[in-house]
Amino acid sequence: MRKIILLTMAFVLVAAASANAAELKIGLFNMGEVALDCDAFKDAQKKIQSTYGNEQKALEKKEQELQKKFEDFAVQQAGLSAEARQDRQVELMRQKRDHDDKKNDFVRKVTAAENKSREEITRVILIATADYGKRNKYSLILDANSAWAIHVEPALDITSDILKEANRAWKEKPKALTDGRPITTGQPRK
Repeated sequence: MRKIILLTMAFVLVAAASANAAELKIGLFNMGEVALDCDAFKDAQKKIQSTYGNEQKALEKKEQELQKKFEDFAVQQAGLSAEARQDRQVELMRQKRDHDDKKNDFVRKVTAAENKSREEITRVILIATADYGKRNKYSLILDANSAWAIHVEPALDITSDILKEANRAWKEKPKALTDGRPITTGQPRK
């Protein structure tokens, strides 16, 4: 549906531009490439690692310890009484369940932080793209990944320019990038 809307918009702009004899300037960029290469993404990765890295290491260490306890129990269980074996097995299962609960909570926290970062990165890229388009008098800028393009002239690819603009916007970090306000594409920041 999104692709159809984008194509319809492109055709309407082409028709309007040719009817008015105005110059039509179109640019395409790779949103995924910009998102993965921009400074905002790199900063988000560092922040997530610094915030959750120690907790992840502790969980991994605890998982290894539990694995060792299960291996030891497998070797020792033949020498235990039925009651002692059952008690030990119940205790190990409780420890594993507690660990799994902590691990699931950790995954939820990290996923929430990553989602928040993705939203902020997307916001930076959209604002930077809108600013770039306005400043450079583009009629239309499309994400090359979501537009149906059978053939695209390499000259239309502005991915590196958008990446530079996104990095500049991230360094400036205007209030519009972090205040949760909706993005209004086509309108540059003031």
